[in-house]
Amino acid sequence: MKYNKVIGVIFSLFSIVYSTNFIVNSKLTYNIESYFDFEYLMSFSPVVISLILLIAGILLFINPAKANLALALFGHAVVEEILFSWLGISNSQYDFYLTIVFLIFGLTAIYIAYTDTFSSEKLSIKEAIISFIIGTLFAIY
Repeated sequence: MKYNKVIGVIFSLFSIVYSTNFIVNSKLTYNIESYFDFEYLMSFSPVVISLILLIAGILLFINPAKANLALALFGHAVVEEILFSWLGISNSQYDFYLTIVFLIFGLTAIYIAYTDTFSSEKLSIKEAIISFIIGTLFAIY
């Protein structure tokens, strides 16, 4: 089995486990007004981050040439959220161990995306800027 498939499976399994954990532990409400509350919507950002990791893992397994944008998006979102949390700019919703695991996965994703590790298509400047901006917006809010 190639390294990209192994990493893709690890990313996908981790994403499925933790997105399920986030959904089960989140407070769901049936009040329509809460769907328009910014704080309520942002409580689901770990689920969104985990789904981005799932998409990146699946793409890395099936077609590594298409995975770089998803890997960069996940990597920037997670690493910037952890960094901003450490600097006191925003609050992270991850506990200590999950922070360490997400930091390792995020740095690995950024490394794979920018170094073209699996001989896939390199990220363009436009894709790099987009993933950085979206990652920053996830991390700040």
